[in-house]
Amino acid sequence: MAALTTTTTTTTLPMKSTLTSLSHAPRTSKELMLYNYRMGFFNLAANFAVLHKTKHLEKSVQEGRQQVDDLTDQVKVQGQNLNELSEGFDKVTEAVDQQQVQVDQTLQRFKEQVARQNHRIQHQQKAMERLIASKFQTDVVVDSSIAAISGLLIRTPFISLPVYMCTALLPKRSQWLVSALLKMVAFFQVAISMRKIAVQKGVHNAVGTPSKYVVAAITFLRMRTHQIMAKRREKLKKVYGSNDHSKAEQKTSEVCMVNMPAVDQMESV
Repeated sequence: MAALTTTTTTTTLPMKSTLTSLSHAPRTSKELMLYNYRMGFFNLAANFAVLHKTKHLEKSVQEGRQQVDDLTDQVKVQGQNLNELSEGFDKVTEAVDQQQVQVDQTLQRFKEQVARQNHRIQHQQKAMERLIASKFQTDVVVDSSIAAISGLLIRTPFISLPVYMCTALLPKRSQWLVSALLKMVAFFQVAISMRKIAVQKGVHNAVGTPSKYVVAAITFLRMRTHQIMAKRREKLKKVYGSNDHSKAEQKTSEVCMVNMPAVDQMESV
């Protein structure tokens, strides 16, 4: 490039002088030969400059084409990468959708299983409640029978005679009280013994107890009392009519005040 610049700088002066000399028309053959020589030299320098510029442009064009090809290859590679990423994203999305569907199906099956288990548990609870109620009724019958048998046994000579012998020497005023206490003790002793035997033999289910009997009796009395009050309320409404509703409510409250103290007293006991 340095040599090229020196040659171009050295040839600029002859070119200028040649251009200035070309502006004058040749008059003699010598001037014509010199004119042709200068024209040939000028054409050679101009062609050399054009060739140099053409090669420089060709090189620039080749470099530009190479850069364009490189950029095209990079664009193709990036496009392939984008396609691969898009395909991978689609696969991941499809896998996530499938997993979501599987999770939803699993949750649905789990909910159905839980619902079936709850239904079975409720059915078993109802069956257990019926079984306990049946055992409770059986225990009520057995305990009632034991109480009746114990009441009959304390009146037999096997118990009444020893009680009479124990109270014969006592004064007449305390003789009845001591006799009643001894018979009561004998009654509970016989009943407890018979209940233990019934439990051992499997006749008694050990579900019913005196406290449970009391609670069941209070519950039954309350329910029965509410039913009676509801029936009386309906009768009072029919008697007094719909226009005199306050009197019917007052009569019903009076009935409640009369009936409820007995039930509350039993519950407190």
